[in-house]
Amino acid sequence: MLATKTARFGSDLADTDLLARAEEWANEAIKLAGALPESEAPWLGQAEAALAVVAKARGDAAGSFEHGMASIAELHRIRGMFSFLYPEWRALAARELDGVEDPKVAEFRMASRIDLMMATHETADDTIRGKWLRSPAIRELGELVGVAEPVRTEESGATVPAGVSERGLEVLRRVMAGQNNKEIATGMELSEAEVSEELGLVYDALGVTTKAQMSVAALRKGLA
Repeated sequence: MLATKTARFGSDLADTDLLARAEEWANEAIKLAGALPESEAPWLGQAEAALAVVAKARGDAAGSFEHGMASIAELHRIRGMFSFLYPEWRALAARELDGVEDPKVAEFRMASRIDLMMATHETADDTIRGKWLRSPAIRELGELVGVAEPVRTEESGATVPAGVSERGLEVLRRVMAGQNNKEIATGMELSEAEVSEELGLVYDALGVTTKAQMSVAALRKGLA
């Protein structure tokens, strides 16, 4: 939705003109949603999330909370049909409600964690899963709702668990980029058996058994 993207950019850049545009478009979306029969369309909830961002950027904590709560209430209403669409919407709502202690907010965070984990584990295609997990909205959402763990990094990058060699780390990152074993073997000039062996070592080091679980663990540890 244009209002949510504009609100995000306006907030990040402290651009008052963008914030004003986002507010205008969000209010228009709310009016349109009110004039139409109730449906599972996301416009109302996304518009409320955009208004929450605008309010917070202007220093209106009460307004940000009000619109943020309205946004997650709308998300809860339509979630029964669409279990994990609109990650950018969820990330915006999670950002604006970060630090808020409220049962409904806690329920929103838990539902987002469940949906994120389910979508990750149920995505069999390496390419799709890799691109999806690496998207900025998914990364931010994971951090805000408690899927990703705080990461301590060194100059050389993220801390690598014991048992993961440099070659194993390269295999992991190629999996995260969506390559299959054959493509990894070709790109690294290894046999497919050697790729499988490296994956096995990475699985053991991360305490996982599948590529999907490895992808989640890698994001948690900042390896991707």
